Amino acid sequence: MHKILIVEDETSLREIYSEVLKDAGYGVIEAGDGETAETLIKSGDWDLLLLDIMLPKLDGMTVLKEKSQNQMLKDKPVIVISNLDNEDIIKQCMEGGASGYLVKSNISPQELVDNVNKHFTNA
Repeated sequence: MHKILIVEDETSLREIYSEVLKDAGYGVIEAGDGETAETLIKSGDWDLLLLDIMLPKLDGMTVLKEKSQNQMLKDKPVIVISNLDNEDIIKQCMEGGASGYLVKSNISPQELVDNVNKHFTNA
């Protein structure tokens, strides 16, 4: 079973993402802030990172940068999921190692699952 690490500070969204991914057959690990995420990311006990940008304690861009600099983790996929629908931010995330970028307000729970599935069916 693939494990998804969900990093989202909004509890209701994190719970929705967690539920739909569990229903789709994934294991789920959750973090509500950047510091907790950083610790969980370094453990390496996950297969895909679902990462918000606007986080308390440590922002998602910093988390992404540090993950990308870790030789053991740099090739693990990251989907950034944010309400920041800004070309410069999206470009920064993709250049920083993200393999996808989703805008929260534009995506349904099923589309989230479909995007996660793509990372494992193409592997």
